[in-house]
Parts: sequence; structure tokens; C-alpha cells
Amino acid sequence: MADPTHDELEARLRAHFAEHDRVPPLAVDSAKALYGLRRIDEELIELTEASVPMRGDDGDTVARFERDDVVLVVRRRANDALVMVSPASTPVSIETAEGSVALETDDDGVATVPAVGPVRFRIELPDGTSGVTDGIDLSPSGGDAH
Repeated sequence: MADPTHDELEARLRAHFAEHDRVPPLAVDSAKALYGLRRIDEELIELTEASVPMRGDDGDTVARFERDDVVLVVRRRANDALVMVSPASTPVSIETAEGSVALETDDDGVATVPAVGPVRFRIELPDGTSGVTDGIDLSPSGGDAH
């Protein structure tokens, strides 16, 4: 028997995984929404640190982003997320598929946001430009930095 072609092998693998290891619909929807938030011409803020709990672990997910002298930390918890920005006076907004909303941070640069699904954050930099994070899944009880 001849070796299968690339296309035949791919078709077999797709059929196998479709039957035995389906991707949950919420994961597919979240991935599509995160992809929809991307804009190729925008300057991304660098992801400098991330911790993601192992499967079955209820720990927080933490993502740290940096650009110039601004640091943004997002700690996703079960039903919300803490957003911390330094310097505290840095304007931050949260972007979802529905639009963008400015976050009101306290004097320490901290805000709590509800678990709303796929988002990204935009910070206004001291030089007047802005930067955005890559997508983050803030779905209730799930998600990670992408």
C-alpha cells in the first residue's frame, strides 16, 4: 500500500479528532473572537511574563505586559480579573468585540473587571502613542493569555 498523501493524512487526522477529541464549542468561539480583536497595524505591548495553571488547577492566571516604562498586569480569577497598571496614572481601556471602555483605576492603578470573554487592553503611553495587548480570554472560570 502506498503512503498517503499530505491531504489524505490530514483528512484522516481531522476525522479522528472530530470523533475522539472534539474542541469544545466555547473554545472555538473564544478563539474566533480573540482573532477578531487583532489589528495587524497596531503596536503590541510585549508579554514579558505569564503563568497559566495546569488543567484542573483553580489557580489564577497572570499575564504581565511591558512597553517603554509602563507595566500592565492582568490577574484572571474565576469570575473576574484584576488589572494593575504602573504608573498608576496611565490610561487603560478594555476592548471586546462590542467595543472599548475606559477603565477607572484607583490611586494605585488597580481596577476589577468582570469575566466577559475574549478581550485585550490598550494603554496610552507617555509619548502620546498607544499600545495593545494580545488577546486574553477572560471567560468565567477559564482562559489564558494568548
